[in-house]
Parts: sequence; structure tokens; C-alpha cells
Amino acid sequence: VYAGHSLGEYAGLSSVATCLNIQNLVQTVFLRGLIMQNAVTRDGRGHSDFMMMAINPVRVGRWFSTDKLLALVDLIDEQSGRLLQVVNFNVQNFQYVVAGELRNLWTIGAVCDQLASKGPELLKTMTIEQIVQKTMGVSQERFETAAANDGYLELTRGKATIPLPGIDVPFHSRQLLGGVPAFRKLLTAKFDREAIAKQLDTRLINRYIPNVMAKPFSLEKSFVEAAAAHTGSAALKEICANWAERSANRTQLGLTLLIELLAHQFAMPVRWIETQALFFTELGVHRLIEIGPAATLRNMAART
Repeated sequence: VYAGHSLGEYAGLSSVATCLNIQNLVQTVFLRGLIMQNAVTRDGRGHSDFMMMAINPVRVGRWFSTDKLLALVDLIDEQSGRLLQVVNFNVQNFQYVVAGELRNLWTIGAVCDQLASKGPELLKTMTIEQIVQKTMGVSQERFETAAANDGYLELTRGKATIPLPGIDVPFHSRQLLGGVPAFRKLLTAKFDREAIAKQLDTRLINRYIPNVMAKPFSLEKSFVEAAAAHTGSAALKEICANWAERSANRTQLGLTLLIELLAHQFAMPVRWIETQALFFTELGVHRLIEIGPAATLRNMAART
């Protein structure tokens, strides 16, 4: 079984499943990057309002569970009306990556610092909603001051948060959903139908773990229905509605499913925690081999 984290998914599909030749692989990932870059607007200096940040809830305190972190992210996202979303679920209770507007990232960093310093004591006098509201007001003031001084709101490392420098596109967030149709069209032209037909049963079904689903790739109706519900894909919903007819051509079904999962991948979170749980529990994997320039996934597995 195999999987790739974000861009690594394409390396896996190219090398293990050989669904993309090297020329199409390079063109696909390059154009994928352009589509994502074009999904955000920039000012005259080339700055966007977005960034990404790693968060370790344990550093806030043992009392600060993952559920509390996810609730905090949703609260800031909802109250601000601006993007803040967990986009990489990397290591359970230890490493999550959020993407969002700078004001929201500053807010969550500041809130985590307050909770790490004062913890439950602070929550005796204020609700989390009040803390967030107050902190959002400060972040807005700082944002406006920076803009007035021809600058932008800078993020610094906090007690539980680490900004990811140089990344000003909210990868794997709903902000990029507008790029899905263009990328779907690109993928349709790049995948080799004959290669899909050849590799479907030996290298894809029950072996490939898509980021979007964190479950083995399958042509079972239940898997396609789950993929349709999770992505909102009109193409997959149409297949499910006409299952008897559309499932008869397995190659076309596999190709459409693969393209839909990858077309939505850059606009949906990477579910690596679930992927690792699948490897090490349900599938009984005893050895994980990482192929890449650094031991990133190996370290995540060791921490898990």
C-alpha cells in the first residue's frame, strides 16, 4: 500500500502506479502550482493576505485537547468571516497546520499564547468567545496600522505556533475550490487511459490511499458515494445516480474517480493522521519506507 502527502501523492501515482509519465507529471504539478498561486489576489508589492502556520496543542497545555483546538479554529473562522482552516492533520494531538488570513493566524497564535501562559485560570473569568473577540480586535488594529505604514501584519513564533515562512497561499483550504474545474480539465488531458486500465487492479484498487479519503482506493459503490459526499463532485454524484450503467465500464469509472479525487485534493485537507492509523492498525503495516529528500513522513510516523 502507498500514499503521498500532498504533492507527494503525484510522485506515488507516477512511480508506483505509473499512471503519469515523467513529462505529464512535471507539467501537471507545475500547472497545479500556477492554479493555486492564481487563486489568491496580491497587492502591488506581491503580498497576499494569506499564510500557513503549524500548531502543537500539547504546547498550550495537557488540558488543551485536539477537539479544543479544532473548536477554536472554527470559532475564529466563523466570528471573523475570514478564512481559518486546519489543512494538514499530520500527527494526532501534536502537529496540525492551519491556513488562513494573516489577521486570523495572528489571532490564533495570540490566543494560544494566552492560554499557554494563564491556562484554565483565565477561563475562570472569561469565556473562550470573549478571549477570541478581544484578541481579534487587537489583530485588526495591528493589521490596519501595518497597512497604513505600507507594511503587512508579520507573524512570529508563539508558544504553540510556528508560522511557515514563504508560503502565502492557503494550500488545501476551501479558498482554492474555485481552481478545481480548471485543474480537472488539465488532469483529464494528462492521465493515460491505457495505463489506468492496466494498473487498476494491481496498483490502484486497495493499494493507493488518496489524501482526500484516507481509505484505500476502491470502485465499490460505497466508496464512490463517500467520495461524492465528501468532495461535492457533480461527476461522482451522477455516477452514483446511474450506478448500474456507469459502473459497467470499470476503466472509465476508475479514471473519473481518480481525477475527481485529485482535482479536489489541493482544496481539501490532507488527512495524514487517518492515513497513518489505516497503515498501522487496520492494514497492519510493519514497515514504512519514505521516498523523498528528507525524513519528513518517517518522523511523523515515529512521533505517531
